[in-house]
Amino acid sequence: MNSVKEWGEAVQTFLRLGQAAVEKLPDGPARDEARAALERAREQSLLAEVQLANSIGHKLCKRHRPAEVMISIGRDAKWNIEQFKCPSCGDLQPSDLYIRSLDRDDTAQRDRKSDAA
Repeated sequence: MNSVKEWGEAVQTFLRLGQAAVEKLPDGPARDEARAALERAREQSLLAEVQLANSIGHKLCKRHRPAEVMISIGRDAKWNIEQFKCPSCGDLQPSDLYIRSLDRDDTAQRDRKSDAA
């Protein structure tokens, strides 16, 4: 993920520098055209980052448009399930609720086995 994130950060830096250069242009059609081109480039870079991350298997938070690349926050020690968090909204995949449901199911299964014995 670091390479995807670093690529995205580099593109954003380039776009910020481009924006600073556009602001130095005199008002007029050239400045308007440059602003529009930068906005299109920004939108396309976000889409490209999401597509790249998705193509190499990263989780995406679909609560945003475009989708946001989720960050790994580690693995659940008991179930060895990797969990991801959206840096924008904090959504988790899989959710804590899902992991707790695995714990409940496991406890119920152990209780049934002990009752049968």
